[in-house]
Order: sequence, then structure tokens, then C-alpha cells
Amino acid sequence: MEWLRVVGISAMAWGLAGCSTTGMIVSGGKMAVQVITGAEAKVRPLEDLSTVRARDYNAIRLGEVTTDVPAIIPAAKLAIIRTEMEVELGEESKKNLRESGKALVAKVAARFLKERGTFGGEARLDMIATLTDAESGEELARLFIEGISKSPTAGKTEHMAKENAKELVKYLAKKQKGEKYD
Repeated sequence: MEWLRVVGISAMAWGLAGCSTTGMIVSGGKMAVQVITGAEAKVRPLEDLSTVRARDYNAIRLGEVTTDVPAIIPAAKLAIIRTEMEVELGEESKKNLRESGKALVAKVAARFLKERGTFGGEARLDMIATLTDAESGEELARLFIEGISKSPTAGKTEHMAKENAKELVKYLAKKQKGEKYD
């Protein structure tokens, strides 16, 4: 009977300390969802592109990539952002946009970058993309792109840059179809 009391007291102590099998299962489940979900991005129009104008374009090319906060986003990180976005924009444009039309140029100003740390936290890459006509240079839209990742496997600059590029193409594809971007 003594052992039952010891087990009961131990279980209560673990529970009070926040350590429980249920807590560990829930925590593990949350982490698994974050790994599966990976990085996510959202485009928020500052000056929106009209559906009629969106239908004229079949690709987004990357223009200049800059930052006005070099203390937060050093040149080496800007180079990573540029490389990853350039590749992803090309691939995603081919997969998701119409085959004929003109190209848009996305000039990107990276505003905030935070990679996921060893012990967790969320990764972020926020930027403003100005979409211009590749031929005329006419500015057609200004967009705030917010990339966030809580995933332990997708918290580096390259993951966030890829996801932001994918979301930019998704935004244009929905605009071309006249669908609401959400």
C-alpha cells in the first residue's frame, strides 16, 4: 500500500510541475504540425493590382533586393533572399501562371528578418514588394509580404524567402482568375 501512495504523490508532483504524459503528447503533436506546415506567408496589398491588369502577365521576375535596415538584414542574408526568391519565382510562375503575356518585375525591400533559434521561437521575413511592368517600368502594385515559421525544420532565411516567393505567385494567380486572395 505504501508504494501506491508514493506513486500517487509522485504523479501529483509531476502534474503540478507541468510535466504530464498528456502535456508531452500535446507538445509533441504541436511540433509535428509545425514541421508538416513549415513556413507560411501572407500577401497584404498596400496598393492592390487590378484583376484586369493581372491577366496581362505570365511571370514575375525578381528585380532589385534591398533593405533599409542593414543591421537586421546584412548583405549575406540579402544575397540568400535574392537567390532563393529568384529560383522560386521562376519555378512557381511556370507552374501557376498563364503561358502567354508579359512579365512583372518585383522590386523587394526586406524590412525584417529573424531566423528561428536553436531553442525555438518563430522565424520571420517581412518585405515590401513593388510590382512593375517589365517593359514600361510602370508601378502597378505595392504589397506587404509577411513570412512566418514556427517549424523547427523551416526557420532559416532560405525557407522564408522561398515561401514569400510562392505566396507572391499565388497572389497573382488568384488575381488573374478573379478569385479573392485570402
